[in-house]
Amino acid sequence: MGTGWEWLAAPMEQPEVYGAFHLLAAGIGVCLAVTAAWRLRRLSETAFLRLTGGIGFLLAAAEILKQCFLYEVVYHQGYAWWYFPFQLCSLPLYFCPVIPFLRRGPAREAFLTFLMSFNLLGGLAALAVPNDLLHPYLFWTWHGFLWHIFLVFLGCLAGFHRTAVPERSPRQFLCALPVWGISVILATVFNILLHGKGEINMFYISPYYPSTQPVISSLEQAWGMPAGIAVYLLGMVLGALLLYGLVSVAWKQGGGKEIHF
Repeated sequence: MGTGWEWLAAPMEQPEVYGAFHLLAAGIGVCLAVTAAWRLRRLSETAFLRLTGGIGFLLAAAEILKQCFLYEVVYHQGYAWWYFPFQLCSLPLYFCPVIPFLRRGPAREAFLTFLMSFNLLGGLAALAVPNDLLHPYLFWTWHGFLWHIFLVFLGCLAGFHRTAVPERSPRQFLCALPVWGISVILATVFNILLHGKGEINMFYISPYYPSTQPVISSLEQAWGMPAGIAVYLLGMVLGALLLYGLVSVAWKQGGGKEIHF
């Protein structure tokens, strides 16, 4: 190739969904992430914030490396807008480096609650159905798996930590919804404004591409694309709320305060 990125171009046989590689990498990774987060739940607040911020900078560096790899190796000095880093699972690379610099208050609580609900959902969903994570390149495949395993770790750590957020209640979950809503709006803006530059489908809610998910696809055919997208977004909110509740129960069992549901 002669681009200087050959060291990242090691090939591999593209793994199969629910094959041995997928099940082992996802299963072991999630177990390690949850276990590590549980063991670190009593970190001091300063150490917790530094760890969260450090992982954020690590994710940012990994994303830059991935973008260079895609540009040089996969698309031969062409940019694929499909991989523009503004999916649900990309958001921690923007949030986590900022969190340590925020004082206790609504902004920090909103980001941390978002990590323990929506981003935890994104990480687990991508590992459960990893169609977009399995590639014929070793680096690209492992990048995707490790990225989403880190999302599970961040979400569980924010949920398990003794002082990350002041309470565990439906009211606390609501503070993540503005972050979710603004992110969805930005994703929609990107999908519309950048559509002419190539294929782009941030949050998988582009009005130009029908859903490939069985249930949502059927709804779109019956009720139209706007209805399908609305149901998809509502389903994500409900899934995030469910995970938020499960993590909160674990937090209480680990010595947290009372939970009001």
